Amino acid sequence: MSGSAIEDGDMTNTDTTTSLTTARTHTPSATGGLPDPRPEFLTAIQTTHDVLAAVRADQTTLPTPCGAFDVDALSGHVLAVLHRIGVVGSTGDFSSTPRHLDVPFAERIDESVRLGTEAVAAWSDDSKLATVVSVPWGQLPGAIALVTYVNELMVHSWDLATATGQQPTWNDDAVSLAYNGIQRGLPREGRSIDGTGADGLAPFGAVVDVADDAPLIDRLVAWNGRRP
Repeated sequence: MSGSAIEDGDMTNTDTTTSLTTARTHTPSATGGLPDPRPEFLTAIQTTHDVLAAVRADQTTLPTPCGAFDVDALSGHVLAVLHRIGVVGSTGDFSSTPRHLDVPFAERIDESVRLGTEAVAAWSDDSKLATVVSVPWGQLPGAIALVTYVNELMVHSWDLATATGQQPTWNDDAVSLAYNGIQRGLPREGRSIDGTGADGLAPFGAVVDVADDAPLIDRLVAWNGRRP
């Protein structure tokens, strides 16, 4: 997605961004034989930033498809997710990160870029992909953890876009990676859908059935329990 501050390097390290966008040139041995989701991860961060940037101040109290979160609360949660991804990639201690960042509306865009830049830098080392990291839902190789975060960022971007009437251009590679990953990591059966998660959300309700030829983004959010 061209034109974002992260991709254009307005507030990021160009070398770091380049290392992510060309990551597929690395040999499997450099990443422990695991797939490299960093190009899609960068796209997910850019999508998140672009959606946040298009939210208007008069839309912050609108409801979202994400549990009881309104646009304001979900925006703060998304910023916290970006922060957490960077922490997991650098120190590995996600328990030190908040579930919500209370950032004034006028400062959210700059904060999104800053946190996205830090997250990109934290995962620029190939060895991170093979390193087992702790995330709220368990211990996973870094590459797999990043796939789950691509899913979270893309779905929350959809939540915010839907709530505020946006129609982003969804990147097929990023959405496909998230969709394939969430299907493997979160099966249709056996979900606990009656309570709320630790963030006060019920992010994984029952799968919503959609047509096999529905847009890929619709299939992704439907598997996450949203109704497209």
